[in-house]
Amino acid sequence: MDPEVESEKSEEVTDQEVDESSSAEEEEEDNSKQFEIKDIEPKPYESKTIQETEDEVKSLTVPATRPLLSLKIAKKRRYYGQIMTKFSTTESAQPLEIMHMRDPNFKKENYKLTLEIGLQAGCGIKLLPQPKGRGFQSNYFISSQKTSIYSKEDFYDEHMTLIDKIEDVTEAPKLEHFIRNVEVKIEEALQSNETIDVFHDEFEILGDKEGESGGSGGNLANLMTETRTFYNLDFTREKTITDIQWEPGKDNVIAACCVENFDFSERVEKSGSNIIGTVMIWSFAEFNSIIMVLKAPLEITCFRFNPNKTNIIVGGTISGTVVIWDTKLVNDKSRRDMLPKQHEAPELNLLTSSGIFDSHKGPVRSLCWLPTQVKIERKNHFLLLPDPQDVTQIATLSEDGLILFWETNFPLDKNPLKNADYQWQPLLKVQLTRPDNRNDIGGSGIWISPSQKDTQFWATSDSGDLLRVDWLARAIDEGRPEYVKKIYFGDVSYRPALSLQVSPFFSDIVLTVHDFHFTIWKDSCDIPIFQSYYHATYLTCGAWSPMRPAMLFIGRADGRIDVWDFLDQSHKESLYHNISGQRISTMTFLNLKKTHNQILATGDIKGNVHIIEIHRHASKDVEREKKTIYEFWCKEEERVSYFAERFEVRSEEFRQQEILRRQQQHNQAQSS
Repeated sequence: MDPEVESEKSEEVTDQEVDESSSAEEEEEDNSKQFEIKDIEPKPYESKTIQETEDEVKSLTVPATRPLLSLKIAKKRRYYGQIMTKFSTTESAQPLEIMHMRDPNFKKENYKLTLEIGLQAGCGIKLLPQPKGRGFQSNYFISSQKTSIYSKEDFYDEHMTLIDKIEDVTEAPKLEHFIRNVEVKIEEALQSNETIDVFHDEFEILGDKEGESGGSGGNLANLMTETRTFYNLDFTREKTITDIQWEPGKDNVIAACCVENFDFSERVEKSGSNIIGTVMIWSFAEFNSIIMVLKAPLEITCFRFNPNKTNIIVGGTISGTVVIWDTKLVNDKSRRDMLPKQHEAPELNLLTSSGIFDSHKGPVRSLCWLPTQVKIERKNHFLLLPDPQDVTQIATLSEDGLILFWETNFPLDKNPLKNADYQWQPLLKVQLTRPDNRNDIGGSGIWISPSQKDTQFWATSDSGDLLRVDWLARAIDEGRPEYVKKIYFGDVSYRPALSLQVSPFFSDIVLTVHDFHFTIWKDSCDIPIFQSYYHATYLTCGAWSPMRPAMLFIGRADGRIDVWDFLDQSHKESLYHNISGQRISTMTFLNLKKTHNQILATGDIKGNVHIIEIHRHASKDVEREKKTIYEFWCKEEERVSYFAERFEVRSEEFRQQEILRRQQQHNQAQSS
């Protein structure tokens, strides 16, 4: 081969290699430039004027180019109330598969361009629809970043010359206009702050004066505190507490009686057998231990301590008999030898009981001691004493509507076994009857004021009516005496009243509790002056506060106590407190003036006696509150009387219109 040709070929090869190497280097440089990552360095924001900043922000914001679309979703009426979708926690046999599909219109170049624009523009470019706030039940809030940049020169320089010249607010038109607009609102806000304490705790309405100055009170836990619970496995287990009484003059001794939780069928089945009745007496000094047990041959439904001689206790049984105990037999060392030897609390048998034919025909529902200046004799049924004396006579009421008056001061032997032959008979019998037809009325409660000097008292019937009874009534024309002088009619409840109590501050204000509501009566008004709303659960008992004239407490079947303060509000309860999950059967306040706080004792259907301490609201003037709430009751009486008169007028107008309409119909019929 010619050497010249070989040299030419070698030169061509070297040229090609050089070209290939140069092209490779160029491609590498292009690739390096293409995938080069540059760090973004923050730079200072530069803006000469506010308008320039606003224009720049507007240029980075994508405005809406069309009206917003509204979407309405509807469902056919035949699908209302139907289960459209069934949800289950079990795994499906055929799981849902979501296939990935690539958008054919998507191109990498467009995506890259969009991405670069988005990175350069920052948060100014909105690639997604703008969210709009809507109200929904959630506490989640969308977080967003917002920044405001300004300098004092933007707002201050142009007014600097004016501020130096202003000596009065009225010389600045914009400021004066702003102040004129908000002047009325600010004045109203300041006045409301002076009259209403916006930081006042609503649960402090029952707190004491020390609580307002930083002591206890201010919340519901401090307001009503359960200090202790009395319970006994032998005598009160799974039984209903029917009555609770505090020993007069003491704040550390309490007694309670109970009955079995039998329904009607069980009670009928066991009607032939005697169930021993007991009254348990506890002392606060002994922790949950009974200091004395009073026994009776039948279950005790209610009982009372003698207010003067606290050793005398009278009780009513479920069969209608009345029994009496004397606790001196336990307290006196000389008589203690008569009791059987016991290692636990002493058990005391009754002194005597009334005879079957001289007793009630139904369970005794209420007992009440007579006043200190009133006495009943067999021939003289009303004797007014010149001076108060010790109370010795008591009245009992049963479901049969019979009221019996008993004398408890009679000679008995120290040994209870020797009193079995004594015949204890009532001094007076009063049968409740209706004034219109003389039919018998069943009774559910009785209330005799300890300071009254007449023969009239309050009672409730088995149909929920409030009665005004006079035990000194005489028979007319050889008929039955009309002991019931007046019947106060309210909403017909068809059930006995559960509680009857007269206000300790007003002798003419009466509280009655029914199954689903309670009513407040006034002696001079025939209808209730106040009636609560109908509750969703049963009401069981109620009591007036011994320290607050405007406050009462209502027990419910769900274990809750409602506190009604009529100075706060009258359409619903002001506070409530859950005692337990069991039905509250009875409640009684400790009525001692020397106690600083109110002490309430409640019983339930499981045999528990709860002692609750309610802090006293001493900051309120009792005399002023007494005057205010009595004016409220008088206004309520005027209101219900006005409505009663208007109803009579409207009923008469309706009757006249009905007569006129019938006459017109009769005339048209004759003319045709």
